[in-house]
Amino acid sequence: MRKLFSLIGVLLIGYLSYSQSINGIVKDTNGNILHGATVELENTFLLKFSDKNGIFTFSNLKTQDYVVTVRFLGYETVSKTINLSLNDKIEFVLAERTIITDEVIVQATRATQNAPIAFSNMNKSEIEAVNLGQDVPFLLALTPSVVASSDAGAGIGYTNIKIRGTDMTRINITVNGIPMNDPESHGVWWVNMPDLVSSVDNVQIQRGVGTSTNGAGAFGANINFKTTSVNKKAYAQLDVSGGSFRSLKRNVRVGSGLLNEHFTFDLRLSKIESDGYVDRASADLQSFFTSATYVDQKNLLKFNFFGGKEETYQAWYGVSKDMLKTDRTYNPYSYENEIDHYEQTHYQLFYVHEYSKSLNFDLALHYTKGAGYYEQYKEDEDLADYGLEPLITTDFQITSTDLIRRKWLDNDFYGLTYSLNYTIKNLGLTVGGAVNQYDGDHFGQVIWAKYAANSDIRHEYYYNNGLKNDLNSFIKMNYLYGTKWNLFVDLQYRHIDYEIDGVDDYRNWDGTQHNISMYKAYDFFNPKLGINYEILDNQNLYFSFAVANREPSRSN
Repeated sequence: MRKLFSLIGVLLIGYLSYSQSINGIVKDTNGNILHGATVELENTFLLKFSDKNGIFTFSNLKTQDYVVTVRFLGYETVSKTINLSLNDKIEFVLAERTIITDEVIVQATRATQNAPIAFSNMNKSEIEAVNLGQDVPFLLALTPSVVASSDAGAGIGYTNIKIRGTDMTRINITVNGIPMNDPESHGVWWVNMPDLVSSVDNVQIQRGVGTSTNGAGAFGANINFKTTSVNKKAYAQLDVSGGSFRSLKRNVRVGSGLLNEHFTFDLRLSKIESDGYVDRASADLQSFFTSATYVDQKNLLKFNFFGGKEETYQAWYGVSKDMLKTDRTYNPYSYENEIDHYEQTHYQLFYVHEYSKSLNFDLALHYTKGAGYYEQYKEDEDLADYGLEPLITTDFQITSTDLIRRKWLDNDFYGLTYSLNYTIKNLGLTVGGAVNQYDGDHFGQVIWAKYAANSDIRHEYYYNNGLKNDLNSFIKMNYLYGTKWNLFVDLQYRHIDYEIDGVDDYRNWDGTQHNISMYKAYDFFNPKLGINYEILDNQNLYFSFAVANREPSRSN
């Protein structure tokens, strides 16, 4: 009997410790009720919307202090620390915002909390807690369904990410709604944007097809980055972190704060180095980020200028299963300059206008310039494969040689994205899209050969160009019925035309260069719909149906 009473006591204590609630109401400074305000318990997965009376409730909470944050379009964000022992109704009074927020930039491509989509958000403090120099895949590795890998074994240099078993060529990546996937290969090379997350304010990872976005079609996930927001206060920060294999990261960040109530300037400089776990898998990475903003109550004009320069020793060959037992750090590349060298620069210009608290518009122009090569030492290569004639003397004929080659990529990517967002009471509508063009040159050079009878300096042995146009338009609707049900509809049309002109880096059986010239056009319709029902504060049940289409990559 004593054990029974003890068990009842434990269960009662457990119930009481989780039976607390937070009750609140959201108003403006004039005492008007704010319906549909977003209310979030920080460091939890709990989020609510104020009802038609401005009221919200979080129930079945453990007894502890909570930080409650309330957001509403057109109003300043308010956060309060709530002591559950008081358990009174908390009043949140939101003042009208004096300047527009730049969160509008990513509004069209983000999933809302009640959308029938699996997703995770990481805010600035969560990012900073894990940002010690490793690339993005390792910073996201603790979110659901993510697997990260590293060529060098240290998480610095060339890294990869898989979500739900899908690789990067089937994951859509955007920064401020602007596509980052290479339009031809569909991949994303984080090494070209080292330390990007030091200038990121928040990120959303949508698992599965997700919502309509800009750029390559998504099967496994969407990853959407939002860079530095308007900082009202001036700041200066120096970060240094180090780790195994002589890994070292240094960056400096400064910001002007809000000048004359309208202008802000931000700057970051970063350098990351590592020897890597694998033999000779070194990385030397440099990057910068600058941002200038003009903002008032209705308008925002923002210019981002950022880029990176990387030089990594090639370590992508891998290690065989048998060799893992005897030499786990083996790297077959031993030539002293077997490197990958690439520079990439991004220009982004945003304009946001708020017509009313219910309606806003944003337009972005962007341009990305990339250029670089990887260098390889090759033994006993046929001269004919490089368009070189045999070396003939009176005594012998040389038809093969050791050589050093560079394979180049020199590309330009530019276009615009746009969205019109309308929110009123329990209805949200978004119309958005993008128009982009990619122009990329692929070519190879022989920079040294032991024998090369008719070669010029930097002999070019192949050249081709890829030209791709991408048109995308979508419309999204979220309809909140009561406080429990949400209907989601998302319709997207996408048109692609892609042309390749030139020859590839290998020869046909008869010795002629392999011509890969072609033209392809695609039209895709990608519907998505779903319904979400909130069972309890932290339990949702949803059904979704989504169709994703994607054009073949260059290698396909």
